[in-house]
Amino acid sequence: MRRAVAPKAAAHLIWAEETSTGRRRNLTHEETEAFRAFAAIEVLRLTGIRNEELLELTHHSITEYRLPSTGEVVPLLRVVPSKSESERLLLVSPELADILSTIMRRLRGSSRAIPLVTSYDVHERVWNPPIPLLFSRACVLEVQRPTATPTA
Repeated sequence: MRRAVAPKAAAHLIWAEETSTGRRRNLTHEETEAFRAFAAIEVLRLTGIRNEELLELTHHSITEYRLPSTGEVVPLLRVVPSKSESERLLLVSPELADILSTIMRRLRGSSRAIPLVTSYDVHERVWNPPIPLLFSRACVLEVQRPTATPTA
């Protein structure tokens, strides 16, 4: 592959061209999708949570608890109920903490805040209010067109 020249492309995207076929590839998009897959698989593997619970993890799902006996702070992952009607708290291992912090760092980007995302709950068939989801993907659902003012 060789780096492709894309004068009209956004500056933050890296494009490459396969030398054998001439096919252009958006390497920035491919890397983002590969990381998302890796992060989802690792969180599922290390926690044992369900897919629906994974998709509902937010920045607020990560909390801490101070042990009364020693004063040590331990990280916890709050999992909202999906199958059972009870909330669960899972102890966060160092490996899981590293993955979660990498997810949050990538979501923040150059800003200090994790973006709020409006999501659709397919099981409840409702739109959720904007929340800082950890596993979200930016997409354009509809194009906002300016409305014409009615003439009298």
